[in-house]
Amino acid sequence: MDNRKYIYWLVLSVGFYLLWLNIAPRFFPGMFKPKVEVVDAEGAEEAEPGAEENLDSAVDASATDESPAANPNAENAGDDSAEAAAVDAAPELPELKKHDHKTVVLGEGGYDKGFLITVTLTSTGAAVESVDLNDPRYTTLDRQQKYRVIGNKVDWEGLPGALLREPKTFETPVDLIDAQLKPYGVSLRTVDWQYKQPEQQAGDGDTHHDVAIFSYLSPDEQLEVVKTYRIHHVANPAESNPSEYLIDVKLSLINHSAKAQEAIYVVQGPTGTHVENETYARTQRELKIGTATTSGGVTPVNLRSTEVRTQVQKAEDGGDEVETWVEPVRYAGVDVQYFGALIFPQDQLLDTDKDGKPDQTIDFVEPLLLYSEKENKRNCDVSLLMHSRPVKLAAGATQDYSFQMFVGPKRPDLLAPLGARDVIHFGTIPFIGWLPPFSLNPYVAHFVMWLLAFLHDTLALPYALSIIAVTIIVRGAMFPLSVRQAAQAEKMKILAPEMKKIQEKYKDKPEEYARAISAFNKKNGTNPLYGCLPMLLQMPIFFGLYGALGQAVDLRLAQFLWVDNLAGQDALFHLPFTVPWFGWTEFNLLPILAVALFILQAKIMTPPPTSEDQEFQQKMQMAMMLAIGFAFYSMPAGLCLYIICSSGWGFAERFIIKRFWPHIYDPKLAPDDAGGAPGAAAAAVVAGPEQPREPTWFEKLLAAADEARANTGAQQSGRGESNRKKKPKRF
Repeated sequence: MDNRKYIYWLVLSVGFYLLWLNIAPRFFPGMFKPKVEVVDAEGAEEAEPGAEENLDSAVDASATDESPAANPNAENAGDDSAEAAAVDAAPELPELKKHDHKTVVLGEGGYDKGFLITVTLTSTGAAVESVDLNDPRYTTLDRQQKYRVIGNKVDWEGLPGALLREPKTFETPVDLIDAQLKPYGVSLRTVDWQYKQPEQQAGDGDTHHDVAIFSYLSPDEQLEVVKTYRIHHVANPAESNPSEYLIDVKLSLINHSAKAQEAIYVVQGPTGTHVENETYARTQRELKIGTATTSGGVTPVNLRSTEVRTQVQKAEDGGDEVETWVEPVRYAGVDVQYFGALIFPQDQLLDTDKDGKPDQTIDFVEPLLLYSEKENKRNCDVSLLMHSRPVKLAAGATQDYSFQMFVGPKRPDLLAPLGARDVIHFGTIPFIGWLPPFSLNPYVAHFVMWLLAFLHDTLALPYALSIIAVTIIVRGAMFPLSVRQAAQAEKMKILAPEMKKIQEKYKDKPEEYARAISAFNKKNGTNPLYGCLPMLLQMPIFFGLYGALGQAVDLRLAQFLWVDNLAGQDALFHLPFTVPWFGWTEFNLLPILAVALFILQAKIMTPPPTSEDQEFQQKMQMAMMLAIGFAFYSMPAGLCLYIICSSGWGFAERFIIKRFWPHIYDPKLAPDDAGGAPGAAAAAVVAGPEQPREPTWFEKLLAAADEARANTGAQQSGRGESNRKKKPKRF
C-alpha cells in the first residue's frame, strides 16, 4: 500500500485545522459567545475572582474621588428623615489632607540622553501611567510615534463586561490605610500621593531625572507608605542590556506608632497593553507567570486572555475557582506579540529564618479580567494582582520590598539574563506537536531566530535576504535527499502503468497485492517514502520559521520591496471593500504567489494516478491546497517569502538534476512478468538473473516489516482453514 497518501492526509488535516481556526469564528459566531458578567473594580481585589456585580447598583469607591461616603445606598436618597438621622448619628470626620496632583516623567531626555524608556508617573495612586520605548527601531506600525508598551488609552471604560475604571500599573493599596480612607470615598488607588523632590546631585544644582518618590501618610498618621521609582541611564543605548528596560521600584512601609502593626499590600500588574492589527494578530494579550524552583530554575506559565475569560465565567457560574499561583513568583506580567511588561519581585527564595522554606513576600498571584466583549471572544483585556503576605511591623520599624519591572521588546538577549526567556512562547503544532521531529519546534524556532540575527548582525544582510539565506541553507543541506526524491518521482512516473497492472491483477487479494507491489518496488529500487522525506524534514523548519516570525521583534517593520513589515502581511494595496466572512481589507500578493508555486511544484512532483481512487485523491488534495491558500492569506510576508524561495529552489533543483545527473532517469523497468501465481512476483525478484543494487538498511527494514505482516496473515488464514475442516472428536 502506498504510504504517501497517509503523509498527504496528515498534511491536509493540519491545513484544514488552520483554515478552520481562521474562518470558524466568522461562519459560526454563535459558537463563540460565552456569557459575560460585570465585575466591580474594588471587588476584584477583595472578593473571590469572578464574583457577580451589577453596574446599576454597584458603587465602586475607588472609581472616582467624588463618590459620597455618606450615601452608599441610592434607594435611601429619598428618605429625608432617615438621612438626617444618619448624619446626626455619624461622627464628624476630620478633614482629609490632600496633595497636589503631579505628573512626573523619567527619562525625558530620550534616546539621545541614554534613556531607552520614558516612564510617565502620576501622583494618583503613585502609579505608572505609561511607558514609551525610545529606541527608533520600535515605533508604531505607521512609524509616526514611539511604541507605548503599557498605559495605552482604553476604549472599554463604562461598557458592559468592564471594570468601572481602568487600574494603573503598580497601584499599591494597603489594607490598613484603605480602611481609614473608605469613609472618605477614596482609596490609595485614587487619592493623590505626596510627591517628594529627589535629592540634588553632588556638584551641581540639577535634580535627578531618573528618580521619583511618592509617599502617603494614613489619616491617623500611624502608618506611611513610600514608593520610589528609578530607571537606568546607559552610556551606549545600542547594547543589548536588560537594565535599559528595567524600572526599579522600592516599596517601604513605615510604622510611626508606638505599637506593632500588621498590614497587607497588593501590587497591580501591567495594564493598557496594546494589540497591534487585531484582525491579523497571531496572539492577543497573555498572562506570563514564572514560578521559581528551589534549584534556581523557572517553571513558565502562559495563559491566554480568552482562557482567563473562560475561567472567570465558570467561577461566576458556580464552577471551579479562578487559577492562582502560590509558588514563589520569579516574574508575572502581561505581554502581546512582540512586547511585554513583567514584574520581578526580589528575594523570593531567601530563607532568613532558616526554617528550610523560602520567605517569599508575595503570597499568591491571581489573574484579573479587566474587560470582555460578548460579540468578539478574542477582544478582552487582562491583568493580574500580586497579594503580599502579612507584613509585621514593630513599633517605629520600616520594612522595604524591592521590585523590578521589565517593559520592552521580547528579545532573547534581553530576557535570558532575567531568567524569563520562556516568555517568548512559540506555541505548539496542533495534533502532531508531540511527534518527533515536530516536538522540536521550540528549539528549531530559537535556532531560526538566532540564525536570522546572526546573518543580519554579523553579515549585515537585510532581514529579507537573511530569510532567503536561511532557505538556501536548509534546501542546500537537503540537496542529496532532493536528488533521490527527483529520481524516485521520475521512476514512479515510468512505473505507473506497470503498477496499475499489478493493482488490477490482485485487486481482490489485498495481501498478495501488498507482497507483489513491495517486491516490484524492491526490484526497481523505488520507495514511496523517499518522495515525502524532504517535505517531512522541511515542515519543522516551516513551523519554526512561522514561530520565529511571530516572536522576532527585529523582523517587525523590516522592509522588502513593497513589503513594509516582514512580520505582517505584505499589503500591496488597500481593498475598497471588506471580503465577506474573512474580514480581509488588504490585498496580499505574496500568499497568492506562494500557494500557486506550492501547487505547481506538487503537481510536477506527484506521479500520475494509477487508479480512479488515486485520481480522486489527487483532485481532493488539489482542492485542499486551495483551501489552505485561504488560511495562508493572513500569514506573515516573511513566511511567504520563504515558501516562494523554497519553491523556486525546487524548480531550479529539478533543472540542475536533469542537467548534471541524467543517469537517474533510467527508463529500464522490471515488469511483473512472473506469472499469475500468488507470490510469483516476489519469487521472480529473488531468482531473476538481474539482481538490483544492495538495499539500504531502511529498505531492508521495510522489507522485513512487509514479510512479517505477510507471514502473520498467512498463519491466521491457515489456522482458520484448519478449524473449519477439522473438528475435535467427542467421547
